[in-house]
Amino acid sequence: MVLGRRKRREADGARAKFIANRERVRAWTGRWDCPEVAWPAFEEVPGPWMVLPRERDRWLDLHAPSMERYDWLLKATPRANGVDGLWALWAFRAEHEFERLTIHFESVYDPEYLAERLALGIEAAAFEGWQDGDAQGIYD
Repeated sequence: MVLGRRKRREADGARAKFIANRERVRAWTGRWDCPEVAWPAFEEVPGPWMVLPRERDRWLDLHAPSMERYDWLLKATPRANGVDGLWALWAFRAEHEFERLTIHFESVYDPEYLAERLALGIEAAAFEGWQDGDAQGIYD
């Protein structure tokens, strides 16, 4: 009986980490000031999974706690001339730990402007320990 409760608590903790990651990624597009693009509706279930809407709650209970790797690929639609594309990949590894954020921005805008936009995207990710000076590498 105790073993069952411990496994349930572990699954609940892992599910809570997954939900926190999902909310972090969902909120990111709203925090990033990037009016040159429009973000699509957020997909609740990360890749590589594909789940019917009516099965999401069951999927969350069964699979989200035990996933080894997952990611959200967000593809924006350009709204400004000169922007060819923007996508971001949030990757998570075992135990729902953040692995990396990859931002790919294709544009004819000058490098300094792009560096500013990318720095804003990273700041919007609210990484623990991130400081304004950390963006210098982007500008270089």
